[in-house]
Amino acid sequence: MQIVTRTRLINNAVQKKEITAVRELRDTAQLQVPRYEGQALNHLQSTIDRANGLLDEQDRIRRRLFAGLDEAVRHGHVSKVTTMAPQVRRFIQGNTVTTPQEVGILEAADTLLRETRQQAA
Repeated sequence: MQIVTRTRLINNAVQKKEITAVRELRDTAQLQVPRYEGQALNHLQSTIDRANGLLDEQDRIRRRLFAGLDEAVRHGHVSKVTTMAPQVRRFIQGNTVTTPQEVGILEAADTLLRETRQQAA
């Protein structure tokens, strides 16, 4: 794949915030870095840096969302969990695989909400 095509694909994915595509395209581009030099290398590296910026931002948001949900679950804040759990799920939809810790937080949120509904019934 030519560098122009590669950088265009990465930039389009970054613009659309298609996180999984950005990550895959960035990883492939990083493998190609040794093949280029001069202006082509600078262009490719700039595109990789842009992708890294988006991925870093998304990772920070993701950590903050999961930390907030985890805290709400641990303190039994049902209304906050009711609001945050769908937000977290929307954020990670089509995103990278969840970690075991993230899965545990989501399961704890589901359990809290299920128990609350059962108590109310």
